[in-house]
Amino acid sequence: MNLKGKAAIITAVDEFLQQTGMSEGVRRITAWGRKGTPEEIGQAVVFPVSEEASFITGATLLLDGGFLAY
Repeated sequence: MNLKGKAAIITAVDEFLQQTGMSEGVRRITAWGRKGTPEEIGQAVVFPVSEEASFITGATLLLDGGFLAY
């Protein structure tokens, strides 16, 4: 598993899903019908430490494209 580069998280997840044959099933039951991009994940990670989030406390931000809503 190659964890170098900005897409390391996506690559690791993709490899697991491909090896287990679950890739298509996960895509079908995810509300957005696709994986998140490294840029989308990065923006969500940066936001909580930004000035725009200065009044937010104790929040959980799910980055699953609606997977848990299924």
